[in-house]
Amino acid sequence: KTSCIRASIIFSLMSFEAHFSEAVRGFIQANMAKLDPTKLSEVEVGLQRRVPISRALERWLELLPGKPLDMNAGPPKTYTEFREYRNALIHGKITEQIESVGKLAQEMEMIDNADRANVATSEMIKLVSSHFGFDVPKWA
Repeated sequence: KTSCIRASIIFSLMSFEAHFSEAVRGFIQANMAKLDPTKLSEVEVGLQRRVPISRALERWLELLPGKPLDMNAGPPKTYTEFREYRNALIHGKITEQIESVGKLAQEMEMIDNADRANVATSEMIKLVSSHFGFDVPKWA
């Protein structure tokens, strides 16, 4: 049961992070001529170096479309909580407290949280898509 919950949370985060990367690349491709070369260079270097997603969300949304995303409320805040959980899991810190949640990582392993993670990442995909001016993906 726990392994299914972990997989659900991790794979939902991975789907958002893949979408984010593609949205950034698509925005650059569609707006190359209009982008500030200095800002563009920072993002391109970050893509090559695989900058952490937390840093990319913090900087690139401001650099490219020119407007930051508030990561302290709603789906971005929930996404951050699950990203920190995933990082604790992957780095062997499952018995340590997750700062943004105030709980041990292992306390996050409940079916309700797997659902929350899926909803949050779906909402993040919608937010990032609209933030970059793309149509929001539709699921059948």
